[in-house]
Amino acid sequence: MISTLVQLQLIEQRDRWDFASYDPGYEQVLGLIKDSNWDYYNLSNLVEFFKYGASIPADYTTEGILFIRAQNIREYGIDLSDMCYISDQTPNIDKYKSDPGDILITRSGVNVGNAAAIPENLAGSVHGSYSIRLRLLKVKVSPDYLAVALNSSVIKTQILASKGRSAQPNINIAELGALQIPVPPLHIQEQIANEMQEAYAEARRLRTQAENLVFEANARVERMILGEEEVT
Repeated sequence: MISTLVQLQLIEQRDRWDFASYDPGYEQVLGLIKDSNWDYYNLSNLVEFFKYGASIPADYTTEGILFIRAQNIREYGIDLSDMCYISDQTPNIDKYKSDPGDILITRSGVNVGNAAAIPENLAGSVHGSYSIRLRLLKVKVSPDYLAVALNSSVIKTQILASKGRSAQPNINIAELGALQIPVPPLHIQEQIANEMQEAYAEARRLRTQAENLVFEANARVERMILGEEEVT
C-alpha cells in the first residue's frame, strides 16, 4: 500500500500516467541529475532535428552507399565488421545521408538506446529504419560527449523507463527528446569522451589478446590429441 501511495504522489506531481517511468532507479537518476554541478537540458533543446531512418528493401549490394543497420550501432562506435551497401540510385535517399557528428540511436530491440557518433570517414552513409538520427545544435554539447552520455547508465535508465515492458521495446523521437542530459563545460566533455574512448581501445586490445591466447591453446591441444606434441 505504501508503494502505491508513493506512485500516486509522483503521478500528481508530474502528471504522467505511464507507470513504467516511476521506477525508483529512474527517480533517483533524475534527482542526481538535478543535484549535479552541471546544467542539464532535455535532449530536444540540444538538437537541430531528429530523423527516422530509411525504410527500404534489403536489396544490398557490394558497393554504393554505406548502409548502417541497427546492429552496426554499438556503444563503442559504428561496427564496420558486417556492413552492407545500397544503390546510389535508391529514390529519395539523399535525405537520409549522415554528416560527420550526427548521432545514430537504435530505436527498437534488445539494444534499444545504443548510440554512436558518425565519424568523418562515414559521412554520406545512410541509416536504416530501426534507428533515429539526430543533429546537434553544437552550441552546448559535442557529439562525442553526447554519444558517451547516451550510452551511460544515467541516460539508459531513462530510456529503459521510456520503452516500457513490451516484448519488442521501442523508443520514439518524442521520448528521446524528453531525456534529461547533464551538460558540463566543453573542456570537461572532451575529457569524458577521451577517457571513454581510451577505455574502449584498451578493452579491444585485451579482447584481441584473449582471443589469441584461446587460439594458441586450442592449437596446442589439437596437437596433443593427435600425438604431435608431448603432454607436459
